[in-house]
Amino acid sequence: MMVSAIVQWKIYESSPCGYNASDCEVGTTVSPISVWVMIPGYALPAAGEVFAIVTSYEMAYTLAPQRMKGLVFAINLFMSALSSAIVEIISPAMTDPNLIWPYVGIGLVVLP
Repeated sequence: MMVSAIVQWKIYESSPCGYNASDCEVGTTVSPISVWVMIPGYALPAAGEVFAIVTSYEMAYTLAPQRMKGLVFAINLFMSALSSAIVEIISPAMTDPNLIWPYVGIGLVVLP
C-alpha cells in the first residue's frame, strides 16, 4: 500500500495538472507514468483478499461444530458485508487530491 501511495504521489507530481488531475482541461498532456505501474498496487491486495477469504470459509466450515456451521458461516459472510459497506461509505471521499491517503492509511494500519 505504501508503494501505491508513492506511485500515486509521483503521478500527481509529474502531471501538468498537479493534484487536481480530474479537473484538468481537455487537451492537456497527462502524466508520463504508465498505468501498468499501478497494477501491482491493485492486483496484490486483491489476490491476498482472495486467499484470506477462501481460508476463512474453509476454517468456518471445517472447525465449527456440526450444528453451528450455518451460524459461523453467516458471521463470516456478515464480516465481509460489513467490510464492503465501509468501503461504500468512504468511497465518495476518494477523489483528487485525496487519492494518496487511502493507501497511506491502509499501509499504516497493516504496518504494525
